[in-house]
Amino acid sequence: MWLACEATPDIASAEKKRHVASQFQRSLGRMQEIGDQKLALVAEIMENIEGRIHQLDQSYDNLS
Repeated sequence: MWLACEATPDIASAEKKRHVASQFQRSLGRMQEIGDQKLALVAEIMENIEGRIHQLDQSYDNLS
């Protein structure tokens, strides 16, 4: 009986560690998704800027 009482805190601690690790893993996955979304947005912004630069270059050439 005494050994069973000793094991309970270890089991609870192990379960808590698994729970925290699971939460951490879900959070990490979500952070990676957000990072991917940010990279996609930056790529889109860069494409828009490059397109605008190209338009401005063409306008400048037409003025010459």
